[in-house]
Amino acid sequence: MKIGIPKALLYHKYHPLWTTFFTELGAEVVLSSDGTRQSYDSGCRHCLDEICLPIKTYFGHVIELRDKVDCIFVPRIVSVEKRRRGKSYTCPKIIGLTDMVRAAVSDLPKILSPTIDINKRSEILAYLQLGLTIARNPARTLMAYSKAKKEQENLENKKTAAINDAGMKIGVISHAYNLCGSYPTPDVLRILKKLGAVPITIDIYPKRLTKNNAEKHFPELSWNFEREMLGGSIEMLKDKEIAGCIVLSNFSCGPDSLTGDYIIRMAKRHSDVPFSLLLIDEHTGEAGLKTRIEAFTDMIKRRR
Repeated sequence: MKIGIPKALLYHKYHPLWTTFFTELGAEVVLSSDGTRQSYDSGCRHCLDEICLPIKTYFGHVIELRDKVDCIFVPRIVSVEKRRRGKSYTCPKIIGLTDMVRAAVSDLPKILSPTIDINKRSEILAYLQLGLTIARNPARTLMAYSKAKKEQENLENKKTAAINDAGMKIGVISHAYNLCGSYPTPDVLRILKKLGAVPITIDIYPKRLTKNNAEKHFPELSWNFEREMLGGSIEMLKDKEIAGCIVLSNFSCGPDSLTGDYIIRMAKRHSDVPFSLLLIDEHTGEAGLKTRIEAFTDMIKRRR
């Protein structure tokens, strides 16, 4: 069985979990490309103009896989965090992604769409139910999930290595899919490295700290990934090795519009770390973005 995974959105956060799980069950995993102008244009034609850039990009990756696989993995991710108080949810567009894809794209193969909702049941039960549709073997499915979780944890542990690199450390606060560098998203991390800086992302900080920060300072906020960004940004603004911070957001992202404003307010009130807010959309050119990042890093060098 060939299972296609669009190389977009949350793939960039959970790719070891997903690819290892299906591979261990004996399936052949087929990934879409890093993105092309053609695939992006195709995705745009199937989306409303008001939809954010990452969703338009995702549609292009789905269409690219349409004739290459037996089924496409489009999970319905409702919640990934168990909170001490209240419930949490992902972005509404991510929750409804499966329905949007089915409604907008014709001639699709079978869609694998397990519901991941920590508010209602554990993640392992969702993957067990998914695995039984592929291997029909509970023991093998549980072993595949266990190995996949270990691979995911290994990736997360490796990300802390960058903190020991020598050089001017610039914090970058954003979602993983904004930092992947695949078309049409500008590769901000690569730009910073070429300028001699060491980009630091929020996922280098222990999840325990970021979660506690979110619970303490933003108890009413229910968005999973925005809570993660805010909790991580608190640690980043306290980090004495961080010379400056860049907040990278999508122009039409509703949750990020609130999160970015929170981070700016925190930086002004509680930190002297320079920061820059960069908004990207399909019209953002890498040259213009690179100029802004160069100006920001030059300012930090003069300040130091």
